[in-house]
Amino acid sequence: MSEGSLPNQEVCLERPKGMVDKATFRQLCGEDYMMSAEDADLLLQKHGLGKLKRVEKREGNFLNSLYDCETDQGSSYIVKIRFRGGHETLEADQRVTSALREVLPVAPICFLDLDCDILSHACLVLSKLPGELAETVFEGEGHTARIAASRRMGEIMAVIHSLPVTCDLAPGRNLFRLNWWKESITRGLYDRPDMRSEIDKIHPSFYGRLEESLSRISLPSFDEQLCLVWGDPKFHNFLLRRDKDDHLTSGVFDFESSGIGNWVFDFLYVEGNFRRGQADGIYRDPEYVEAFYGAYTDAGGVVPEISEQERVLRDVVLKANGGGWWWDGAKILPPRIGSVLDDVLRGLEELVNG
Repeated sequence: MSEGSLPNQEVCLERPKGMVDKATFRQLCGEDYMMSAEDADLLLQKHGLGKLKRVEKREGNFLNSLYDCETDQGSSYIVKIRFRGGHETLEADQRVTSALREVLPVAPICFLDLDCDILSHACLVLSKLPGELAETVFEGEGHTARIAASRRMGEIMAVIHSLPVTCDLAPGRNLFRLNWWKESITRGLYDRPDMRSEIDKIHPSFYGRLEESLSRISLPSFDEQLCLVWGDPKFHNFLLRRDKDDHLTSGVFDFESSGIGNWVFDFLYVEGNFRRGQADGIYRDPEYVEAFYGAYTDAGGVVPEISEQERVLRDVVLKANGGGWWWDGAKILPPRIGSVLDDVLRGLEELVNG
């Protein structure tokens, strides 16, 4: 085993902790795990996939490093390396991929490697799926292609939401249960004592105001339609292929944020993506949201009426848990954490007065 590493690891031994400035934050987000060709070859052979012919680095994120690997047998695979944080999300990704295999075009091969005998971190080895990112189609083509991509998103989500819920399908992420909102907020902001100490330094009045608001909120029980929640439904996570004048789904992937819970989380995530899309404002056309919901209904889904209370509560729950994502990965908090905490307090106050 050759030793994979983060770039410039030798000069980064003294990691910053707590809230970091923008420059340090960008530096940490730009770090990645470097897998050698030797290790890629050993990993593929370990799982009986052939000898490595070519390996190419792909864009990853703060927690995951991604590689394209092609074998001497002509097959292509994606290696997803979890180089920060725990491996539980990779396990969720594998479970959901397996559960969806009969109903969606997901990776036919999906190995979870927790041995760390070749790479120094847990990883997934998945079949590379054909097609072009829906994000590339949406941003690079015209209105008709954007409508098609929006409809494909709705169809995919309808299938995911219709999957029979079983206890072993995905980890029990209470984060997606609105009726467990108080437990979700508590877990996100109290369960890491070292992170709480840092928040106290950044926002000394936060926890006192948080506890006061929590003591004043009384919410009714929500009629939750529990389903498999994708958790990360965006155009970057599925592929399209051209079929005459249309675009059809050719691959769906990335289920590491999934869980059992309230479908409201997925719907509002999609709506938020359309509102926030930055590519020359093209995402903001209301026809695309309508196309998404129309296809969801056409595929057999039932679109719920989402109350303002549910919208506010969902936003509070996600923001209360956002800091933990960065903390678990590298013991840091992003530069905007102060404003995020203020958003949590404003949301709770809205619920108090609502």
